[in-house]
Amino acid sequence: MSKTLQALLSENVIRLRKEQGLSQRDLTKKLRESGITWSQASLAAVETRKREVSAGELLLLQYALGGLPELLWCDGDVEVEVAVLTPAELRSLALGRPGERPSQITIRPDLAERWKITDTDRRSGVALGYRLDRVVPATEVAKEAQVLFGRSLEEERSARVGVGPGNQRIRRGHTTRALLNELEVHMKKKSRRRTRRS
Repeated sequence: MSKTLQALLSENVIRLRKEQGLSQRDLTKKLRESGITWSQASLAAVETRKREVSAGELLLLQYALGGLPELLWCDGDVEVEVAVLTPAELRSLALGRPGERPSQITIRPDLAERWKITDTDRRSGVALGYRLDRVVPATEVAKEAQVLFGRSLEEERSARVGVGPGNQRIRRGHTTRALLNELEVHMKKKSRRRTRRS
């Protein structure tokens, strides 16, 4: 089964920290010396997948923890947006070595087509991330909208707004907030069900 890039980074930060015998406090100090100004809470958020790692942080993080290959080590496929990379493809892309790049990246058409990831999904992921206190990728928003509404978030919003009197932009804003509230409740229920099972 494949995992997301953020899940992979989270697991590897924990693994590398423990292999080096570092507490979160120790690693935070080491990261500051490498240019990452994370607090211990920020590191904990990365380790628990509640905070995404930026591209700049990834570069500095790999310096502090022993290199990009170690930070991106995996034993299975990794989802990056709607592409699925094998461990070898991920390593060769990360290292940027000419001639070792994969000849073709596997795009999962079922994800790309079924989830129809849009700017609305991306913006909604950010908004839901604040509400749920964790990272919410656009792919998750698109997937959960399909589950909850049977269509994309954008299609559901358009259907609800429809054509009528009043300012269309204001109605779209109200409808978007209502849809985000529904998605938030849905995702919280789903999370509670998962927690009960484990």
